[in-house]
Amino acid sequence: MSMLETKTLTQMRTLIDAAGVKLELSEHESGNYLLRSTLKQPQAVAFYQTTDALLGRFVAGVITLQQLFDATPSLFIEVVDHTGTRLLLKHDVDLLLRFGNKTFDWFCTYNTL
Repeated sequence: MSMLETKTLTQMRTLIDAAGVKLELSEHESGNYLLRSTLKQPQAVAFYQTTDALLGRFVAGVITLQQLFDATPSLFIEVVDHTGTRLLLKHDVDLLLRFGNKTFDWFCTYNTL
């Protein structure tokens, strides 16, 4: 799946919407899952592929949001900000997610405060 095909996504659900972080799960027409996450720097959002296993580990609290992002099988990360859309080679950039060091449980707790 090309990351440039984000227009062919069906949003499935918003997993996180707290602390200035939004994590949305979408499905590509090919059946692959794609996540949309809020970046810490630059102020932008990133689109990247995930798997059932990785998503399950994140929801179970085994890995952090950043670890979920870092483990993506995507070769490319699509970054969208106020200047436009950029396609970046995953291994050439070091992107940090906003509150990436937190687990799913932390976001759930934060959202109820």
